[in-house]
Amino acid sequence: MVGQCIYILARGSEHFRLLSAPIIDLNDLAIHTELFHEGDQPVRLKGKNKVWAFFWSPVGGECRFSTLLIREYEKPTPYLMFEHADKLVYNGDRKIFSCDLDVSVSVERVSAESYGRAVPSDSLFEKHEVDSLPGRVMELSASGFVVSPGEAFKLNDLVRLQVADPDLKFLDGWPARVVSEGDPDARCRFLKKSRERLETILHYVTPRISKEALKGRSRKRAVARTP
Repeated sequence: MVGQCIYILARGSEHFRLLSAPIIDLNDLAIHTELFHEGDQPVRLKGKNKVWAFFWSPVGGECRFSTLLIREYEKPTPYLMFEHADKLVYNGDRKIFSCDLDVSVSVERVSAESYGRAVPSDSLFEKHEVDSLPGRVMELSASGFVVSPGEAFKLNDLVRLQVADPDLKFLDGWPARVVSEGDPDARCRFLKKSRERLETILHYVTPRISKEALKGRSRKRAVARTP
């Protein structure tokens, strides 16, 4: 959608770097974006190399597509043109923007049985009994997290984390829903993500992504250069 951000990964000497740009126009021929940035710095991309681009739908979930920089315009306003993809790739399992963790947390839970058919929301924590359970976050992705022990949670339970680790304080109080349960882990998906919250996670996860995660997913890589 126009206004939506797309992201790409560029390889650095030690870890991946996250580049992002908002979509400013769409037509049948191309996707138009602003220049890509790494933090506050504009980054130029070499053309003629296929690159994986990523975005997150409003309902959650990481989507990716293979694209190519068609052309860069500098005047009157700088923007880029990317080709449309033949297909979107959406995985229901572990995503590329994901990293392993082993962090002790306290989990606030509202059981699915207690809120019944109500629309899952943060407000349900104020209306229903809340249990407090010890747990460990084993994985973090842009869509959610994996918590252990899985047998403590049931499908559609609502959960919120209380985290002591200062690097993960951005997860405090962020509501999520259990979307799969099992032994030993339960997978949870965030209920809502603002662009700011999404990018906070992406910036945390990106330098921790294993380079094996992209192995075989694209034969060519994005090559970035800073003007």
